[in-house]
Amino acid sequence: MGPCTVFCILLLPVLWILYALYPALRTKWASVQNLNEKYACQWVMVTGAAGGIGQSICDDLARQGLNVLAVGRNQEKLDELCSRLQTSHRILAEPVIADFSQTDNYTSPPYIEALESACAGKDVGILVLNAGLAQVGSVLAPNARALAAIAQINAVSQVYVVEWFMRRLVAHGRVTSAVVSISSVAAFTPTPLASTYSASKAFVSRFMDGVRPEATAAGIDLLTVHPGPVRTPFYDCLDDQTAKRGMWLVNMWATGPEAVSQAILRSVGRVNNIPQGFVGVWGELAMRVVGTGTVAWIMDRVGLGLIARKERALYVDKFAKRAD
Repeated sequence: MGPCTVFCILLLPVLWILYALYPALRTKWASVQNLNEKYACQWVMVTGAAGGIGQSICDDLARQGLNVLAVGRNQEKLDELCSRLQTSHRILAEPVIADFSQTDNYTSPPYIEALESACAGKDVGILVLNAGLAQVGSVLAPNARALAAIAQINAVSQVYVVEWFMRRLVAHGRVTSAVVSISSVAAFTPTPLASTYSASKAFVSRFMDGVRPEATAAGIDLLTVHPGPVRTPFYDCLDDQTAKRGMWLVNMWATGPEAVSQAILRSVGRVNNIPQGFVGVWGELAMRVVGTGTVAWIMDRVGLGLIARKERALYVDKFAKRAD
């Protein structure tokens, strides 16, 4: 084996790693774009706007002069956000109440009517899909309704909203526009105790990839963001004590919501997918380099895999006592 052959063999994994890191490297030091100028629109719609990542996105886009339609379920928080945005940035901001857990037997759900009503007469050129829900716990626990709500809010609702918004953009003849979806690094890895959450995020990522050619043909930039843990009230909904005990590990690697917002401003229209944060970047790299099967094997034997087995013993014992 000659030196050239050895060099090529050693070079291939390096090139593969650089390819996997390309989106993160390209946008890490890229300039922050002014989306008001880039897409020449007057309004942006942000779902899940009441706190965390959504609130940071609203702040950054309002700072650029865009009017904001803040979508969520908490009227009080949305009113407070809109009032602050109007005072601080001298823009227009309107709260939009929409519950993405609602469904109507696969016809147009009620929240689409709420979004359409809010957009009436407005030049809305950017949509940021940030609404999401997490539920951590064993599948052996009686929580099927909560797990179904995760699938509805995180995945199914995005199908309805993206379809509605893209049709609206085409009907109004917009030349350029953007749709940003906040997925998660969990989309790339099996996640014990949060299997429905990771599956819903995997659906979102693949759905956006599949829709992208149609969107590009219509002049719509699609961006999917895969953050690692983010310090937001998102995790406050956890009601599983085992999961809560593991939150110290999440917080150790977590980034702030403003970092996700800045990543969007640097990435939209430049790349299709962007990992964000230490866990997001290196987690996606691990999945690309070693593959899903290897990561699943690791997850089953360390960390959350061990917790899942403890949970199984706990619930099996509980159900056995009920049967007696």
